[in-house]
Amino acid sequence: MESKKKIRSCIRCGTCCEKGGPALHSEDRIFLQKGTLRPIHLFTLRAGELAFNPLEERLVELSYEMIKVKNRDGSSTCTFYDADQHACGIYESRPLECRVLKCWDTKDLEDLFMKDLLSRVDLCPKGSAVEGLISAYERSFPPGRIYSLLSEAGSQEGTRQSNPEIDRMISTDEAFRKKVVESMGVKETELEFFFGRPVRSIIEGVRTLLMDHK
Repeated sequence: MESKKKIRSCIRCGTCCEKGGPALHSEDRIFLQKGTLRPIHLFTLRAGELAFNPLEERLVELSYEMIKVKNRDGSSTCTFYDADQHACGIYESRPLECRVLKCWDTKDLEDLFMKDLLSRVDLCPKGSAVEGLISAYERSFPPGRIYSLLSEAGSQEGTRQSNPEIDRMISTDEAFRKKVVESMGVKETELEFFFGRPVRSIIEGVRTLLMDHK
């Protein structure tokens, strides 16, 4: 007797959407060009930042930057997920990772991991003022230097200790972001796309990351 194959399909339980927004790949550029995705919806994890690798189940230093869809404040739920309707607010124009994800078979999603990622440079006109600001920011606030300062201050406990250079980096970063908002017309809600997470947030997040995934 021919065996029957079990058919699986999405039941719209929302579990995937509640685990965070997707990373963007080159194929997703079209959604920014159309305006479906905008800087206010996105944030950047910069090369050199620590992030949790779900395939290896450990913290890793990112070799390449990663642009991701934001979560809703105070949660891990994708900003586009409508919990009341159990639906995606941009379903017809959802990013590649969302389109290939099948919770019962994650191979296609795993094959995409850290491959052909979209970057800020891909989205900014070459030679533009914004591209110049991003480059300047990367030179001034490299994640590796932030982590090095924290390590010098005393490992995990050092994240709560005062350190003149760390304090100076935090205040300089905050002043930079404020000036960009005031002089460039960039919205505060767009800053994490253009420049990644604030130095203060990276520092505060180190302890949480290490405690959650050590």
